[in-house]
Amino acid sequence: MAKIPSLAAKISTDNFGKWFPDNPAPKILKYLIKNRSKQPELTAAHQYTRGYGHPMLVDILAKMYSHFYSVQVDPMNEVLVTVGAYLSLYYAFLGWINKGDEVLIIEPAYDCYYPQVKFAGGVPVPVVKNLAEGATSASHFNIDF
Repeated sequence: MAKIPSLAAKISTDNFGKWFPDNPAPKILKYLIKNRSKQPELTAAHQYTRGYGHPMLVDILAKMYSHFYSVQVDPMNEVLVTVGAYLSLYYAFLGWINKGDEVLIIEPAYDCYYPQVKFAGGVPVPVVKNLAEGATSASHFNIDF
């Protein structure tokens, strides 16, 4: 067995959250993949995928965006798959904000913008939208430039 945390060791199981299993995938899983998958060669693939998104997924996304925007998108270097908005924003802020950059945050804003901008080294600058008199919807917010 692979090295695993103590609780997993006590109940004699693999922990797929850490390290890698060193035994083959369960037979039932191999059977299901082989008999229901369009890619039965995946029966041996039960390790982690790359951290930026599964190669098949990023390849499909790259083809889709290449078509939509009429540019060539490199799936392995220009596509990043995340697990939600917070992580997506975190990556974007870390990638684009340099220490001391002022970042305009239009209010009302998503609650994580300020701490994430600060963590990336930026300086949040609030830009508050005004609500027009007699407003009945969010579309009546405006910015006095």
